[in-house]
Amino acid sequence: MEPTFQTMQGDCIEIMRTLPDASVDLVLADPPYNIKVRGEEWDNLGAGYIDWMIEWLLEAQRVLKPNGVLYIWHNDMPQIARLLVAMEQRTNFALMSFCVWDKGQYRAQSWKNRDPDSDTAPRSWFNVCEYCMHFFNAPKDADSAWKHTGLDRINSNPECYRPIKDWYYAELERLGITEEDVVEKYRQATGKSGAMFRHYFKDSQFAIPTEAVWQAAFEPLGFDATPLLDLVKKPHGGGHSQTSPPQEDTTPCAAATTRCGKATKL
Repeated sequence: MEPTFQTMQGDCIEIMRTLPDASVDLVLADPPYNIKVRGEEWDNLGAGYIDWMIEWLLEAQRVLKPNGVLYIWHNDMPQIARLLVAMEQRTNFALMSFCVWDKGQYRAQSWKNRDPDSDTAPRSWFNVCEYCMHFFNAPKDADSAWKHTGLDRINSNPECYRPIKDWYYAELERLGITEEDVVEKYRQATGKSGAMFRHYFKDSQFAIPTEAVWQAAFEPLGFDATPLLDLVKKPHGGGHSQTSPPQEDTTPCAAATTRCGKATKL
């Protein structure tokens, strides 16, 4: 069955009020930043800005499914700070991550378009970054598991990253060593405790060693990274050298991702 799409144009709050509760998977918003760009009225909401933001956010919260996703664009740090405090106090949204869009030097070219009478003009036009805040709709009365989603849930799902885990245990067997041998090599090389080894390639809080850890502990023992790199390169084309394993949080292989999608409800 072909998917159907409907475009609705109008005031976002009024249109959201027509939508059923818990019917939306994702809300992506690029609201006014309240920095008086070119003196436009729509971007000058004054002291009532945070209350206006909370008004539409509460409606977005209503229409989002439990653990639905919200993304908000902004570029003014002081107002972002005030907004985050208000959202924590007055909504169910839980901040999960914060993306930075480095826009290079383009704003320098836009200086001539500024509003010279705006009290935020220099900050708004010389700020070369915008920010995308990522939230989950996490109802306070929901099961505690709802608050552990996204990568937290994926990285603790034993079915995820299975091909990478299988590679790791196959290497231990091929080399005739135990994990304690790897940990001890790391301790000798760095003088550190090796506490992170309880997560490397494991079912709980899965992590991949950094290049420094790889070179200190895994490489000297003879681990062959070639099969691992072949797995990791599948979804994004790779680019790592044979002797340098991927950094932590590298995208998992395609096969593991497929299993994650089937085993984890996001």
